[in-house]
Amino acid sequence: MDGGSGSEVRIELRRGTVTIPSSSCDALLEQLASRDALSDVPDVREAFLAAGTTQPVSLTDPQKLGLRNAISFWVDEKGGSYDELPAGIHTLRDALQADLAVVGIPDEPR
Repeated sequence: MDGGSGSEVRIELRRGTVTIPSSSCDALLEQLASRDALSDVPDVREAFLAAGTTQPVSLTDPQKLGLRNAISFWVDEKGGSYDELPAGIHTLRDALQADLAVVGIPDEPR
């Protein structure tokens, strides 16, 4: 996604927009590329690539769920520590969960 130093990617959710550094988005896209088996993950990656850094990323509820799950798998691989993830990814995961809770999708068990 490489929008240059200091650029950000915005993800549009029901309760507002979450912003992450483009470098964190690049790392997220790498994770998504390796998780094509998860439902809707390929579509999520395409949505991020289509939006780039010029417009907010807009996702469907199934895409949000796939992204939340991909982030959860990622953190599990890091030993359960969100501190090991790039800047903004933990905030994005929590915002996705809050957004999904509005439509009755519960948090995954830990």
